[in-house]
Amino acid sequence: MVKLFSHPLPRLAAFTVTVLFSLNVQSEVLVAAASSIREPLDLIAGKFEQNHGLQVRISYGSSGNLAHQILRGAPYQVFLSANTEYPERIWQADRARQKPLVYARGNLSLYANDRSHCNIDSGVQGLADQIADGSIHRIAIAKPSLAPYGLATRQALISAGLWDRLSAHLAIGNNVAQAAQFGFSGAADCAFISSSLAQSKALSHSGRSVPVPQQLYSPVRHAMILLTGSDDDAGQFFRFLLSETAAKAFSDAGFQTTED
Repeated sequence: MVKLFSHPLPRLAAFTVTVLFSLNVQSEVLVAAASSIREPLDLIAGKFEQNHGLQVRISYGSSGNLAHQILRGAPYQVFLSANTEYPERIWQADRARQKPLVYARGNLSLYANDRSHCNIDSGVQGLADQIADGSIHRIAIAKPSLAPYGLATRQALISAGLWDRLSAHLAIGNNVAQAAQFGFSGAADCAFISSSLAQSKALSHSGRSVPVPQQLYSPVRHAMILLTGSDDDAGQFFRFLLSETAAKAFSDAGFQTTED
């Protein structure tokens, strides 16, 4: 008796088509974003995924580091910075489809956890006295050369005449989220961070914060840009970032979403 065997190639071809189709429908929008906007942006991305059936993968870091990665060819499609300077550099380098758009404005806060001896109610000026009498030893900030909130902190301390007096006592994080972690964990007695991070659930439940007077630093204007490697899915997400849903998420997180 002759046994008949079905040819495996048609099945293999069907399997290959199925795999390729699955990979296609699971394509992702690749986003680079400042660490100061993690909480609202995660919420926005989640709503976008629910509404559009697309996936968004977000890499968080300092705006400066992310901008440098993009200029060196990192395959991001959308970039949300915590300033206007880095998106403008990317635009000038011909790495974007359109000019940067401002999507929010943030503020600077001084944060300390509940176990800290730092008296944040004395404000920026009180820090030097607390360092001098030994009440506190370390103050966390984000790296001024890479993180816009680190630059705002440096401006505030210079304006207050305290930069030189406090610089030896600074614990410098790579980005504002790391500076917040220093304050949250107690590695630093207090931390200069974005008001949005200070208002986040994790930090607000474990400590408190006070705003840094806005006259001490330049406005922290957040801009975003659609990059040259973007596709239609990335364009949809970029437009969603301009929606009322996104504006409410940023506003609820402590950002201003309209210009004065």
